[in-house]
Amino acid sequence: MLDVGCGGGATSRPLAARAGRITGVDAQHDMLESFAEAFEGSGVAVETILGAWPEPVATLASKADVVVCGHVLYNVQDLDPFIEALTSHARLRVVVEITAQHPLAWMDDLWERFHQIRFPSGPRAEVAYGAIVELGSDARIESSPADADRRGGFDRREDAVALMRRRLCLPFDRDDEIAEALGDRLRVHDGLWSAGPPNGTPVATIWWDV
Repeated sequence: MLDVGCGGGATSRPLAARAGRITGVDAQHDMLESFAEAFEGSGVAVETILGAWPEPVATLASKADVVVCGHVLYNVQDLDPFIEALTSHARLRVVVEITAQHPLAWMDDLWERFHQIRFPSGPRAEVAYGAIVELGSDARIESSPADADRRGGFDRREDAVALMRRRLCLPFDRDDEIAEALGDRLRVHDGLWSAGPPNGTPVATIWWDV
C-alpha cells in the first residue's frame, strides 16, 4: 500500500491487517516519524519518503496494489498531475478521502464578521470527483455521515478559543468576541474543549480501479 500525504497514518492504519508493506509519503518529517511509530509492533513493513507529491517524490515511490490519499486534495494546487501520479502508482485501486467541503468552510461567517472577507462556497468534493472522471477514470463517489466526536481538543476552554484566534489572525484581546461568535460551535466533549461545526463535516470517498 502507498499512502500519499500520510500524516500520522490515520488513513492507512485501519488497513494494516491486510497489508504486507506500507509506504508513507509526506512533506513533513515529524509526520513521517508519527507514521512509522503508528505501525510499530504491527508486523507490517514500513517505508517513508519525505517530499511533496507528485514532484519530486513520485519517482522515488514504487507501485503498490492500493494507493490511498486522505484529506489532502484541498491543498493541491494542480489536481491533474497529482491524480495522474496516484493512478500510475496503483496496480489495482486508488482511494481518495476528503470532507464534502473544505474542512474550514464552517469558519466563513467568522471571517466575514471580523475581517469583512467573503469566501466562495467551493470547492466541494463533487468538483474533485468531476475532475477525476474527466481524466478518464471510472471513478465512483460515496458520502458518509460526519462523526462529530472524532476530534481532539483542549483541557481548557480558553485554549480552544486561542486556536480560533490564531486561525482568524486576531489579537488576544478579541477572545471574548470570538467565543461569543462561535456560540454552540465552542463546546466540550469527553472533557475536551474544541470548536467546529456542531454536526461535524460529512466525508466523501472517491475511488477508481486501475
